[in-house]
Amino acid sequence: MTEKLIATHKIIDAVDQIIIDTGTYQAIDLLLHYNFLSYGHYEQWRTGKIQYLCNVLDNQNSDAIFHCLEQAEHYVKSLNMIPEKITFQSWQAHTNSPLFLCLNNDYFSDLLSYHYLRQNSDDQMDLFFDNQALATSKELKQALIDRNIKIANQKLQELYNIDPHNTILDGARELLDHLVNAIEEEEIEDIKAELSYLLNELSPLAQSILSAQKRDYLSFFWYRLARQIDDSFYDETEPHLHSAFCFAQIPDWPASIDRFEAMPKLKQQAELFKQYLISLNKHEKQSKYIPFVCQFFWQFPDNDPDIFMHQDPSLKTLWQHFLDDKEEHTQWTNEIFPSWLLISNLGMSHYSYADKNAPEDFLLLQKLILSELQEKIPNINLRKQVNAHSCALLDYYLKHSATNV
Repeated sequence: MTEKLIATHKIIDAVDQIIIDTGTYQAIDLLLHYNFLSYGHYEQWRTGKIQYLCNVLDNQNSDAIFHCLEQAEHYVKSLNMIPEKITFQSWQAHTNSPLFLCLNNDYFSDLLSYHYLRQNSDDQMDLFFDNQALATSKELKQALIDRNIKIANQKLQELYNIDPHNTILDGARELLDHLVNAIEEEEIEDIKAELSYLLNELSPLAQSILSAQKRDYLSFFWYRLARQIDDSFYDETEPHLHSAFCFAQIPDWPASIDRFEAMPKLKQQAELFKQYLISLNKHEKQSKYIPFVCQFFWQFPDNDPDIFMHQDPSLKTLWQHFLDDKEEHTQWTNEIFPSWLLISNLGMSHYSYADKNAPEDFLLLQKLILSELQEKIPNINLRKQVNAHSCALLDYYLKHSATNV
């Protein structure tokens, strides 16, 4: 993340999405959304491997974190949502061990210690306050999310005794059975079968029972599978069978990026490259993301970029504009897109594009734009050099660039 404060309207949009997804607002979800807190560190804290959550926040952006949480709290209060104090419990624990947010119970701890409920949710709970089945099913779901096998077993039996035809019983039992097997049996016999099961069966089932909170239940299985995969045996016919893909499902973007960058086949496989771009974009690593988008087009000019552009609507819009321009410039190929992008977004010129695939005309164009942005006058010598490589590119720059003087 950059040190600039996030615009209030963007914070509001993010909070709205969290409320839609979970039915509540919780500050930690916002920290995860903006990558102020990595999911890997959150997982370690919830399993008791890190004592204080504050110790693993992005301290370089402390002002931005405070601004973000304060604006979000002000917004949910304006919606008349009801604050409720929460105590975080350890995951995979035999007892409800409390977790600690910060060394000192300061204002920052207060911002993290509450979740906010919709008023209509409270009304609904009041209406069914005496409904023991509803309360027990809620406790069962929380036990599954907390990976607490003992309590989940107890609540599953209680729910069966209270309401043997309850619609979540079969699904919850399957979620519990798979959790027990995963915790007690570390080895995965068939990695491909496990990947298929997680994607096609367990994830949809967790969604149906746990809704947006499925993330915290499923992350255990994705981390477990990632540990079993040897990325050195990556096969392009199985594009999702690698540890970086597992981390992306959690989503733990820093871990996913690290694993991608450790794979020697990354830049030789278009599908791997596209998945890597998605992870960079989700983690908001623009200084890496933009140059690697360019590298993708230089290395795989004929490959369909729709998979990663679908995750980046602003880039996809620019791509459509480029395709429109391309119809007028019939000599252009997809390899021109990075140069077109450089002209359309002059801020790109400040990034480093040190790559053997970067064409000379692009590097000269970057040099020209940087010079004219800084000096505020035309650089005739560099314009001549760009023109020698591509007169059409220089012509487009002169017609469309705001740097013309």
